[in-house]
Amino acid sequence: MCSPGSPHRSSSSRTNTEQPSHRAPPCRGDGPPAPRRPEPAGGEPQAFKIAIPATDREPAPRTHTGYEWICVLSGRLRLILGEHDVVLGAGEAAEFDTRNPHWFGSTGAGPASLG
Repeated sequence: MCSPGSPHRSSSSRTNTEQPSHRAPPCRGDGPPAPRRPEPAGGEPQAFKIAIPATDREPAPRTHTGYEWICVLSGRLRLILGEHDVVLGAGEAAEFDTRNPHWFGSTGAGPASLG
């Protein structure tokens, strides 16, 4: 069980039976802010594939309403969530309430792909 504000981390072999709602966040990792998309009817989850280039940017955690589930498809991703700083590899996932300060981006060693 995760403590409040900590990322729920799992590998692709685990199944999460929860189906959280998801709203498109205004910021995505190292790239420019993503435009807000209208929430679909019924608040259905939305999926995005994101390519994050290899950069060494200073993290700038942000908050917004919603819930995120991130799955690393390739590369390594640095995730800062509150006081937690973790690196996720291909096949690993994290889910969290976006009202907690968070940031994700490249580890600087190479690009990462998320889905």
